[in-house]
Amino acid sequence: MPQRELEQAISDEQTAEDALQAARDAVRVFGKSEADMDQMIASRRIDPALIVPSPMGGQITSRSAQPGLLVQPGNAPARYAVADVSKKWMLANVPESDSPLFHVGQGVR
Repeated sequence: MPQRELEQAISDEQTAEDALQAARDAVRVFGKSEADMDQMIASRRIDPALIVPSPMGGQITSRSAQPGLLVQPGNAPARYAVADVSKKWMLANVPESDSPLFHVGQGVR
């Protein structure tokens, strides 16, 4: 085998290994384990529904993703907004004479 063909084959192998590692890293974002990924490779089938775990607890306050939309990590805008709704903020315009009646953390109805 000529040296040039050997070097090209080695380069192609390294490119393929890098592509496989990048794909495994992308799937790892969805919470898949190494065993899950090995199973997908062995069966040559992907999981059509991948779950994206939220980095924080809370409630979804807005959604711009539609079912079946192909998304990839890091692409803006965020498809979901999650917020902690256990506490709410209130802005009030009150007369200055009533300001001593209001305190931070005070309950409202």
